[in-house]
Amino acid sequence: MIFERRGLVRFLVFLLLVALSVGYVALKQGSLKRNLTPDRDQKVSGPVAGKTSTATGTTATTGSTGGTTQATQDFFVDYRLDRDRVRSQQIEQLRELVNNPKADDQTRREAGQRWLQMTDEMGREVELEGLIRSKGFEDAVVLLRDGAAVVIVKAKELTQVEVARIADMTAKVAGVKPENINIVPKPK
Repeated sequence: MIFERRGLVRFLVFLLLVALSVGYVALKQGSLKRNLTPDRDQKVSGPVAGKTSTATGTTATTGSTGGTTQATQDFFVDYRLDRDRVRSQQIEQLRELVNNPKADDQTRREAGQRWLQMTDEMGREVELEGLIRSKGFEDAVVLLRDGAAVVIVKAKELTQVEVARIADMTAKVAGVKPENINIVPKPK
């Protein structure tokens, strides 16, 4: 039983390291791209953001509130960094619970299950972000939690077809119902 726990802990640590490594590489590629972009301080404007409902039941925000391209690029980097920082803290707390001999078995089991769920969510977020970029979008961040998904796509606005395509990918990869997916464009 001890060997099974050690193996599980090693596997979870491995998954965490892989997720953090992928995030780090994505962060470095994003900062390199940002430094090579000559018009990064160009102003972007658009209509005030509003929500529209799609045929699939997902929600998408159309338009934008304006801002600079640099602020938007930093948003995606900052969001990933903040998400990873918070997740690392949560995983550390769960790890402490799992390894605490004074905690009862139920608490340790629940902490272990939540830890597995978080690592699974992290992997799916990274996978979805890559899939969205592979569909021609410049960048995206995904947050999965408790059967819901928030997808922020680097775009001035999204067509209904694009929203449906992103919602379909999210539903398939993350197992989230379409009505629990919120897709938000963030201007370039």
